[in-house]
Amino acid sequence: MERISISAAVRRFDVARPTLNKWIGDGQLDATKQPGPSGPQWMITVESLARRVEQIEPRTIAGRFQLEAIRDLERRLAVVEDRLDRLER
Repeated sequence: MERISISAAVRRFDVARPTLNKWIGDGQLDATKQPGPSGPQWMITVESLARRVEQIEPRTIAGRFQLEAIRDLERRLAVVEDRLDRLER
């Protein structure tokens, strides 16, 4: 299970650091404190963060369109992966 730091989560998921700290404090993320270069740091599982971010409703029309486009691309990717699996058999 991949774990990333809060700093990496901010960059990768575009979520504010205070929001991540709140979610960790509320127990909404699978996070553990681990030794880091400057002392203990929170390490968050990518899976728990991805699930939590998915629950956020886009606040703008542009955000909604982006979310719809991402979901469309995910569906198309699944079709391509399925076809590739069948070709490899």
